[in-house]
Amino acid sequence: MGDEILHETEREKDLRVYIMPNLSPEVHITIITSAAYARLANIRTTIRNLRKESFRILYTTYEKPILEYEALAWSPYLIKHKTMLEKVQIYANRLVPELRGMSSWEKLREMHVTLLEDRRARGDMITTYKNSKRN
Repeated sequence: MGDEILHETEREKDLRVYIMPNLSPEVHITIITSAAYARLANIRTTIRNLRKESFRILYTTYEKPILEYEALAWSPYLIKHKTMLEKVQIYANRLVPELRGMSSWEKLREMHVTLLEDRRARGDMITTYKNSKRN
């Protein structure tokens, strides 16, 4: 650009979304899952007996925004990326003593928490619908 030389970078951060030269969301997913696990660790050490309702409020306020922010831009397409994200949600539900003894799917249903993949698919459908109505 003019006299300035642009250098290639391994990753670039724009609006809190990490972009790789090959457009893979791997680094972004790794960073956000690490941040989500760190917040869950803070919740676990701060609150000993976490009730279902309290957990749902904490999860939807602090965790889901991290895991879903700008998902349309970096939506994972590889199973390993989807699994990394869903494991955070499954781990989070283990923090609620009331849910011990239930399977991961039963815990999600009991907590009225939608799978992240389903929420991304819903977002994609809404965006597609809105775009089709503009034309």
